[in-house]
Amino acid sequence: MPLAPVVFSVDRDRDGRSFSARRVAAMQRGEVIWEMACSFHVREDGPEFVQPPQAGMREPESCPPLAWTWCPILDIRVPPRPDGGFSRPDSVDRVWTRVNVSVPDDPILHDCLHVFASDVGAGFGDLDLEGIPEGGPSIDHALWFQHPSRADDWVIWDCEPAKVGGHRGLYTGTAHDRDGN
Repeated sequence: MPLAPVVFSVDRDRDGRSFSARRVAAMQRGEVIWEMACSFHVREDGPEFVQPPQAGMREPESCPPLAWTWCPILDIRVPPRPDGGFSRPDSVDRVWTRVNVSVPDDPILHDCLHVFASDVGAGFGDLDLEGIPEGGPSIDHALWFQHPSRADDWVIWDCEPAKVGGHRGLYTGTAHDRDGN
């Protein structure tokens, strides 16, 4: 069905002074193929705490590229594990990514590209347990953007497994730009 038209339906759930929420459904041939709930917030100054990226994380330029091509517009580098060891060959628990094509100065476009790149990580590659794959398809996906950053500059995605069972898994992750945001 790649050539069938996709119709997007947007429901306005909430509109406030600083927060708003939308639900989006993509339909193809009358069936929902994708859903998204999204919230928006006006940027405001205030107190802040940031969990820094793991200490000792190697710079992306010194890390080898991913051994297989995930997407031609993404440069993906794989740093060693935090303990200094190397991950399984296809592990994408920690990856540096950047878009390697020209991107205009549109913050929303950069956020969209970050959402796309966020699906590279998997969180299960270093488990090395029999029967548990290194990754798989995303079913539910949630991101919170706390700071604007450019998708055409390096971002480290660091994923940690929480649970695997019933042919499903749960992992959490963080993303930081080079400045630690």
